[in-house]
Amino acid sequence: MRAAVDVALTLGRPLLLTGEPGSGKTLAAYWLAAQLGLPVSHVHRFQVRSDSRARDACYQFDAVSWFRDSQIPGKAVEKSDFVTPEALGKAFGWLGGEDATPISC
Repeated sequence: MRAAVDVALTLGRPLLLTGEPGSGKTLAAYWLAAQLGLPVSHVHRFQVRSDSRARDACYQFDAVSWFRDSQIPGKAVEKSDFVTPEALGKAFGWLGGEDATPISC
């Protein structure tokens, strides 16, 4: 794990922790953030479910709200207004809003 952390720090890229449930991934992330003096907000959690897809870790699109707003006559609706970054997107620095074009994950 130390080598993986060193590489992530050297490259300035996120470190993705994987493993069996209960193996300590979440605690390891918070411990590492504390050791590096980083605020808890630098730890991005993504809870994998049986129906999770890789895209879900990057961003979420609120299709229901977009559809509802797009039905209002004369109102221009941008799909980017309904996209929010998730853990992996945030880890790569995507903030959403003005920068609402999803990164390729």
